[in-house]
Amino acid sequence: NTNGSIVHQALTDRPLTFSNELNLITPLSSSDLLQVYSYVSHMTEPESRSIGPDYNTELFNHDAPYTQLMQQVNVPTWYTNNYLSLKIPGNLGTKSLTAGGSLQSQQLTSNLSPAIDSSYNHVDWTRKRLYAQAAYDIPGDNLKANLTLPLTLQQIDYSDPGYALDKHLSRLYFNPQLSIKYNTGIEDFVTLLCHYRNQSGTIEDIYHGYILKDYRTLYANNADLTLKQDLLAAAGFSHRRALRLFFFSISAAYERIAANNIASGVLTNNFQQLIVKPYPNATKSWTADGSVSKYSFALRTTFSGDLKWQDNRSVELQNSALLPFSTTVWKLTLGATTKLSDELNCSYQLTGTQTNSHSPALPPENGCWF
Repeated sequence: NTNGSIVHQALTDRPLTFSNELNLITPLSSSDLLQVYSYVSHMTEPESRSIGPDYNTELFNHDAPYTQLMQQVNVPTWYTNNYLSLKIPGNLGTKSLTAGGSLQSQQLTSNLSPAIDSSYNHVDWTRKRLYAQAAYDIPGDNLKANLTLPLTLQQIDYSDPGYALDKHLSRLYFNPQLSIKYNTGIEDFVTLLCHYRNQSGTIEDIYHGYILKDYRTLYANNADLTLKQDLLAAAGFSHRRALRLFFFSISAAYERIAANNIASGVLTNNFQQLIVKPYPNATKSWTADGSVSKYSFALRTTFSGDLKWQDNRSVELQNSALLPFSTTVWKLTLGATTKLSDELNCSYQLTGTQTNSHSPALPPENGCWF
């Protein structure tokens, strides 16, 4: 029942998948190991959606009555990934060398009738990757570390003759990652995680014809393939006393995600249209978290608490207006778990969340606890 009108929606899909995985690990010598890996899969899920009668006639049928809106969508997908990996143990750690390639082939077809113009798709998509990776792992008692240095050559080709779409994109990506765990005491340790990742979009980012995601949302694209760069730095400290059953930890993280496009929302009384547009934007996030846990032998109860703070800065495009947003979230969780008997436990948890979100272009709003 939408805006006083009764409509009927029926959604049917028929997923079918199969895959085959081969993973062979064999020794080359007394210490070196060779891994041979191969994976292939196929997935299809034809989807049929019908809504009617007379649903949003002004948008879908030039304001004329009609019986039923019909949509057919399918994205059959072939995917394979194959690589060789050599592990070489050493005195301090293990070196790993990996080389391989992957291939993804998809075809997105959809139609929406009767409907607005630009509601058909026939997209051919191919993603090819050649990659090589060097990794070094230190599995020590006091120091555990892992450094990964992957290099990927990627080529993406996609086309749709109905929209004169014919794109070819080649990129060389370097996505390093470092993780460290260092014991500062018998039970205390610090952790560090840093990574930089280049990410590219999928076939769902580049089709130009409208697709009805649900009965209130139309989605389409008017931009090139999404390209993202993700930078993350995180650190933490954990304090543990197993004999006293007392645990304490704190952590902090910073993440920045930059993209070459943005989703534009057009809001009406009864509909939301989303269109991806070629406006570069970035999202920044700062997070701090602290948790504590203590077991009371007298009460046979574990008391716990967690406090988390997060600040997000982002940009949204609504009704052609570019709006910067700042969102701050506080979350407090308190809990208690009591062992009443060998067969019965009792747990209680209380969670409070306060969210403050505002844009300099809009009047401020007060945050609320939930």
